[in-house]
Amino acid sequence: MGEPDYQHSWFDPAGIKGPSDTPDDLNELTRLWQGFMTARLILGLVLVVLQTALFATGTSHSVLLIAISAAYFAGTLAARLYIKPRPLGESFNRAWVALVGLDVVAFSALQLLQGNSINYTPLFALPILLASILGSLSLALGTAAGVTVVLLGSTLWAYVQAPTDAAPYFVQAALSGVGYFVIALLGNQLSTRLDRKSVV
Repeated sequence: MGEPDYQHSWFDPAGIKGPSDTPDDLNELTRLWQGFMTARLILGLVLVVLQTALFATGTSHSVLLIAISAAYFAGTLAARLYIKPRPLGESFNRAWVALVGLDVVAFSALQLLQGNSINYTPLFALPILLASILGSLSLALGTAAGVTVVLLGSTLWAYVQAPTDAAPYFVQAALSGVGYFVIALLGNQLSTRLDRKSVV
């Protein structure tokens, strides 16, 4: 009794307007949204600085890595300035592509091109958290599954390019994938629990 019919996410997946849309709910959505957008923007700037420094010191010789980081920074800046706060919904949509999808593609490209010199796998936690808190459980788990496939695929690609004992790398990718599923599940359950308490 008194619990909302929708239990998919902290916010009504159908949109911002819903049965429990009090001013406090909308303020919380805006606060979380701005927090995620600011974190993505700072991360984009750090990646640009990092890749530029690696290139300047001769550690990296790929201008493409700088271009990818700069494109990611530009995308995060545009999202911070022009996309209004909104839930991501229950399925993959344009909002997911503009936010979570951009993160996954950018981090995957950096991971694939950088090789084993720098490990970008911890960065994938950000888009998974974004999907789990502002979206539904199915969206969060789908994002975690996609990231896991990317990690396993990049490990397989590295093994094809230079066949060595790849077992530790596959185990690391698999363990990272399990961790992402846990993050997706716990993040969504926590946000759902807090939502239930806020409407009681």
